[in-house]
Amino acid sequence: TWGDSLLEEKANMMIKSFLAMVAGFAIHFIIGSFYLWGAINVYIASHFRHAGQQVTVELTGAVFPFMGLFINLGILVGIDLATKFGFRPVFFVCTILSFLMVMLSSLISSFWPFVFVYGVVFGFCAGVMYTPPLYIGWTYFARRKGLVSGIIISGLGFSNFLLTIFAMHQINPGNVQPNTVIGKSGSHYFEKSIADRVPGFLRQLAFLSLILGTISSFFMSQPVRRNALITGEQRRSYEASAGGRHYLEIKLLADEDNDNALSRECPNLSTGLTSRIFIQMTIMFMSSTLFGLFIMNEYKNLGFRQHHSDRLLTTAGSIGAFLNAIARAFFGVLLDFIDFKKLFLIMMVTQLAVSLSLSVLAGNANIYSALVMIAFFLEGGYFGIFPALTSRVFGNKVGARMYGFIYCGYTLANFLQYLIVNVALRDTNLVSLNFVFIIFTVIGLTISVRFDDKVDWHAVTYNEADLLHTF
Repeated sequence: TWGDSLLEEKANMMIKSFLAMVAGFAIHFIIGSFYLWGAINVYIASHFRHAGQQVTVELTGAVFPFMGLFINLGILVGIDLATKFGFRPVFFVCTILSFLMVMLSSLISSFWPFVFVYGVVFGFCAGVMYTPPLYIGWTYFARRKGLVSGIIISGLGFSNFLLTIFAMHQINPGNVQPNTVIGKSGSHYFEKSIADRVPGFLRQLAFLSLILGTISSFFMSQPVRRNALITGEQRRSYEASAGGRHYLEIKLLADEDNDNALSRECPNLSTGLTSRIFIQMTIMFMSSTLFGLFIMNEYKNLGFRQHHSDRLLTTAGSIGAFLNAIARAFFGVLLDFIDFKKLFLIMMVTQLAVSLSLSVLAGNANIYSALVMIAFFLEGGYFGIFPALTSRVFGNKVGARMYGFIYCGYTLANFLQYLIVNVALRDTNLVSLNFVFIIFTVIGLTISVRFDDKVDWHAVTYNEADLLHTF
């Protein structure tokens, strides 16, 4: 009967949407090993120093922004590759390549080949897999984009949380303190017995990525066809049948508030890239994530300078990573109910307070740990709201592509924090470093005051056409 078939279709749709969320979370768990770098950077530097390479913590820290750059490049082409070759095949190929690159990196004893294999190739593959799960989730849950983005991207935070604990358990289970101090900045390094465990940890990480990626590729759902609308005659026929209303809910799933759908869909990529709101969002993303990147990448090095123990710092980073994961879903849900500007202002003011407190109270181990955790939490929140905001402003399809360009703000922030910490202000104290990050936080706050996320793209396109006709 009509009723049975329609209810069966609704059940299938619910199963597919659930699988899309779970598989997307698992794929982002793999990508989340990128954020592990702040926790293992000192182990990596120690490993290559004992292998005869003249590297420093400052130099190995450069892998983080360069890996972020190639993740960004992967994000830019991820949707196009998935659309052309299929979502599942792209996920599977990237999973295999990621496994091979991380496995190969565990066998390399020279630093620069390691950077290419782990930072460049693995980073690009991770980037390609970044946006397609979000796009699929948005097509299934068109009215809960904040929730969808938060849950899927929380895989990054949970990955960092669990892998940080796992890394210390495998590499430094005895909580041995670094015993070598080099340079004016007081960089710390571990003894050979600790550093020699790094390759084994990388191989375990490679197999974990292979298992999760393969399972996720198999179960990942395909995106809902957004133009799968039905005719008026079909509508009346289905409404008259048992369960017809549920069928309509499925068919029109992607068209929330149909009367305004056209005005809220950016017509094409070029229009989005030349819009004022794109520039605003990119700068806001850059200025808001800069401080969090600084903490996530440097919290161990800064903590060692304050003579805090490796176990305490690892615990702070692990709990911070857990809060980072929770924040992605938490703030994503809040965005579905609270205006973006209000939410963003609250987060940025809180971040400003954390930065000021860190300058004064970093010497207290417990307060330092708490501030690190809050910084992790806020950083996760920005990643919970900006993908959903991008989809809300530009629409699903164009928004999935636009996010790669807005993500450039994060990539720029990554390079800026590295240059500020390791080049421009290499030998300065924490107070001076924090002053620079405070300036960028204020810039983001200033832009957000005049920000408006409601854009009538139909009017924008119409005005552009009128402008062209005047010449």
